[in-house]
Amino acid sequence: MYHFAPVDPEARKKFEEGMLQETAQEYIPRDKVDYPYESNVKAPRSFCHISSEEEGFEWYQSRHPEVCDSLLRVMARYQFGTPPASVTKSKRTESKPSSSIEKKMVEISFDD
Repeated sequence: MYHFAPVDPEARKKFEEGMLQETAQEYIPRDKVDYPYESNVKAPRSFCHISSEEEGFEWYQSRHPEVCDSLLRVMARYQFGTPPASVTKSKRTESKPSSSIEKKMVEISFDD
């Protein structure tokens, strides 16, 4: 679509301002943009720089305000907290069966 600017300087100025407002773009501040760390990693850069559980909680809180804080704390503890001590299973000791089963032929009769 073509527009012809008016000849009058004041009308032309209003016309140009209106056209510029239509094409005006919104700019997002650089600190609000969170690019992926690498092309094969889906986590954003800010997520990759988290080093403590509290930073993780704040990151989750800023990205997911709709989720309750208690759940966000659990998520941060799971992702960034210290892992729990692993539980080792004790070895089973072979125990002798306390009862025995006898194998023998048994005859069952169904007489009335």
